[in-house]
Amino acid sequence: MHECVRASGAFTPSVPVNTDFKRHTPLMHPSAKFYTLVATATISVMFPALIWVAPMVQSMTAIPAIGSTIAGILSSIGIYRLIGKSAETLIHRIVWLRKWIFGGTYIHGTWVGYFIGRAGDKRFLVEHIDQDLDGIVINGQSRTATLEPHADWTSVSVSVDSRTARLIFSYTLTILSRPGTLVGINASQLERPSHRQAATGITGHAQDLGDQLRVQVKELKVSEDLLPWDQAFKLAHKHFP
Repeated sequence: MHECVRASGAFTPSVPVNTDFKRHTPLMHPSAKFYTLVATATISVMFPALIWVAPMVQSMTAIPAIGSTIAGILSSIGIYRLIGKSAETLIHRIVWLRKWIFGGTYIHGTWVGYFIGRAGDKRFLVEHIDQDLDGIVINGQSRTATLEPHADWTSVSVSVDSRTARLIFSYTLTILSRPGTLVGINASQLERPSHRQAATGITGHAQDLGDQLRVQVKELKVSEDLLPWDQAFKLAHKHFP
């Protein structure tokens, strides 16, 4: 970015209102999709279990109805938590499951790209996008054409819209050649096959607050994992020579 790195201009893109309700169905939020999956799995396990266990509990307690109810509630809570923890672990380990949960908002992984700085110099960039059910954190670095360190940044807040394919985030930025810390905003467009599929590219603009210069940023995804910085910058140099 203009000797800065990704930021979205302090602008909000206009989005046309879509009145074709027949063509588009509402998209479920990733966390809602996850907890619906966990609840469904819990019910599937608990229903047959209660049918089998309830008679045994009633025969062992002096207050059959209360005992059966308490046992059912405690068992449901325990199984729900167990399934929830197991599902979270699976989401972190199984890429296709994570993609299914997040759908068109899935951007976890290592992204590489470049931008042209204020003086016309080419800067390579790498971003680690860490995405889970708690949110998204973006950590990035930029380097010179000879891969010398230039700047680094961290997101403050991140928003991804599945329908419009807009990625917007604010960040704090440190440029090695300047004192202090800068603040900026990034507004980007996800490049993806459809609104239900994960993005493979990002194109957008970066702008530091208080600065009139907007810098165009181009990125592509090179890994589902968060690669070591040096390895990722070699890929950036390879893809954007």
